[in-house]
Amino acid sequence: MTSSSLRPRPLQRANSESTRPAEPIEVLCQRYGNQILDLIPQQLLDKAKDITLADMLGSEITTCETISWLINVVKFTKFYTLNDTPDNIEFYQELLGIKNLLSTQCIRDCFKLSDALRVEFKSTKQQSYRTNVFLKPMAPVKRQQVPPQKPFAEELTLLKAKQIIMSYIKKCRENKQNDFTFIDICEVIEKYHLEGDELRWSSKDQTVVGNDTVQWKATISNALQFFQNKEDLTYITRKNVWYVLPHYA
Repeated sequence: MTSSSLRPRPLQRANSESTRPAEPIEVLCQRYGNQILDLIPQQLLDKAKDITLADMLGSEITTCETISWLINVVKFTKFYTLNDTPDNIEFYQELLGIKNLLSTQCIRDCFKLSDALRVEFKSTKQQSYRTNVFLKPMAPVKRQQVPPQKPFAEELTLLKAKQIIMSYIKKCRENKQNDFTFIDICEVIEKYHLEGDELRWSSKDQTVVGNDTVQWKATISNALQFFQNKEDLTYITRKNVWYVLPHYA
């Protein structure tokens, strides 16, 4: 509930009587973004900690608007270039990773429902008698504690991927295992790099690169190509497997 004096004034158009130049959108985003943060009380932030993004996406009464919000965040964040701190960049990339998991059908259905809700809300005929059942008093519900997030692992480098793959190739030769799939080696590297299930992939490793592939899998592909060039491996297309070539001393 901010006063009208705190609302941003509309940008001046070219034919406006005012001679004051229009401010760049990046400047407005920085100024009002910081100003809005200052207006949010700590009590609100403390209360909001009990509700997660997973809660919002997991409820049928909030998932539609939450998806719409998530899409808008990804779409408009490019205008906040003056707020490109490392924390904000990492936070944005995590949100982008979540948004990229939404299917086209999910987004399409979300927009259909969102449009229908707005039409219904604007109908004065309906608003005259419709009551909000969610305002009824109810017994307090004890929320389950959300487990803490796992810490980020270090970025998977090409060197580390090569080291793990080399060890795996030696093991295959010792056990007379002739081939393996890309999924096999990804599972091996993921288990090793994330220390079983103690860590989670870094934000950079979760970044989507070419062909809808995340960064850490692209790094593994590059490492496999390295061993193919060294004639330790060869890829058999018809079987979709990596064949382990024999080692000659």
